[in-house]
Amino acid sequence: MRKRATVCASVSLWFIVILWFAGTGAHAQAPALGMVLTAEGDVYIQRGAQRTAASRVDFLYGDDKLVISKGRADVLVCSSSERWILASGATVDFAAAGAKQTSGPAPERKPAKCVLPDIRLDDKSRLRFGGLQARGYPPIALLIGGTVTTDRPALDWIPIKDAQSYEVAIRDEKGDIVWQTRTSATHAAYPASEPALQASIYQWEVKAVANQKILAQQTANLDIKPNIELAKPAPSDPADKLLRAAELENSKYYAEAAALYRELRDAIPGDSRLSYHLVWLYGSAGLMTAASEELARLGVK
Repeated sequence: MRKRATVCASVSLWFIVILWFAGTGAHAQAPALGMVLTAEGDVYIQRGAQRTAASRVDFLYGDDKLVISKGRADVLVCSSSERWILASGATVDFAAAGAKQTSGPAPERKPAKCVLPDIRLDDKSRLRFGGLQARGYPPIALLIGGTVTTDRPALDWIPIKDAQSYEVAIRDEKGDIVWQTRTSATHAAYPASEPALQASIYQWEVKAVANQKILAQQTANLDIKPNIELAKPAPSDPADKLLRAAELENSKYYAEAAALYRELRDAIPGDSRLSYHLVWLYGSAGLMTAASEELARLGVK
């Protein structure tokens, strides 16, 4: 049974402004021709006179040369809509006309869509910082919001210190509660026993509670736009996971893309580019507290 509820004031730290600026550098306006999906061993990109170690999510441009001195690399090649899995000794030249292997053993080739992140992960010019804090309870970093692929969303958030339980609710556009639950976990899935959510905008809320007192509270919008293909379980292979994340990002399912980039970031914690990209994704999904958590992780104040 639906209940009318009053939305309580909550606090949000709104200090990130997401901007879409052209990136800087020689390749700011040039289209990428491919992307490094994984790189293991001595793998580098030769760009003119500059040689840099290749990393996951590096874009590849015209006149770039990818060299695998020792190890292996999994690379997205857009000209042929393929993944090339390259072994030691391989060299690939990229040009507008296509990619050409000039040395080394023939790669293993797999069909793949050419899906790239909307923006380079090293482009920080899209972020600007300021300060505005609303009154109310301390915020909770919600990890799902904005447009979502499923009519039965999985709700996740960052734990709050000393919280004994969390009260979770989803409201429709009129403010009526369509589903609610209480849990001690930081995850709640909209159950199969309930009617599927309609293609509409909802609001979900979490309250962290201890000794019957609210410690923190946060709300976020959910724009239900089902996409059967993108709602499929995420692949476990890191290269496939990266491609799925980029496809979700391209389709503006920013929070669900962030969930996969987050897994990739945790697998290679030294790569700050993924954390900066998470800031942009969470901000684009309207999840400003989650974005601020990523900035805190980076040491940005």
